[in-house]
Amino acid sequence: MLFSIVANSLFQAVILFCVLYFGWFLTDASKRFAFFENPHDVEAAAANLEALTVFFTTFVMFQFWHKFNCRALFHGESPFALLWKNRAFIEIIVTITVVQAAMVQASHYAHIGEIFRTTPLTGLQWLKIVAFTFTVVPFAWLCRQVEYWLGMENK
Repeated sequence: MLFSIVANSLFQAVILFCVLYFGWFLTDASKRFAFFENPHDVEAAAANLEALTVFFTTFVMFQFWHKFNCRALFHGESPFALLWKNRAFIEIIVTITVVQAAMVQASHYAHIGEIFRTTPLTGLQWLKIVAFTFTVVPFAWLCRQVEYWLGMENK
């Protein structure tokens, strides 16, 4: 399990770094995250708002998909097996999805954007983020296969 945790953590960390540094999934990649000296510079912080929202959403969606991976610990298990029989799991993933979408898409209402420092994303951005973060599922499957092939899997 340690191998899987470390490998998945590194995978997600590298992707998140690329999202922030290279401006992946931004409407304009030239507006990628910019480091600035003065933490009280409101104008610079506002310029980073979309980049930080994309980063935050990517992080949350990685965790969303990784919840499925936690349902399969061994090489022959599916993270989606008997999914509909686990009502609590379904309720949790639906709640997380609704709250994340509300925090991002409703950011112009009731000061939600100011509280969470988010801005609405486009449908295409959401689609790209959801599809790309799904890659953590096959990556975790590959890690389970490597653990099995190397004889590291203990039942």
